[in-house]
Amino acid sequence: MVLPAGAFFFYLEGFKMKYIVNLTHKTTGKGKVRSVQAETVKEASDVMTARYPSYEVGRVYPDADASVSKLYQILKEAEKGKR
Repeated sequence: MVLPAGAFFFYLEGFKMKYIVNLTHKTTGKGKVRSVQAETVKEASDVMTARYPSYEVGRVYPDADASVSKLYQILKEAEKGKR
């Protein structure tokens, strides 16, 4: 069974991906990189804004390694269910 990786995620309601978020302190300019689990980029940004109010949220992008391994795990569990 072969599915396009991007298309598969649309069928998983409530599926949370791992996102990497770049943060910059508003006064000192120091940077941080943190990860967060969320359903969308917008939700990931909102979570980090609430968690770090003195930091400005910069780039938010999916953690490719975590997403691919999670997809592989889901597909493997689906294959076990068919046997």
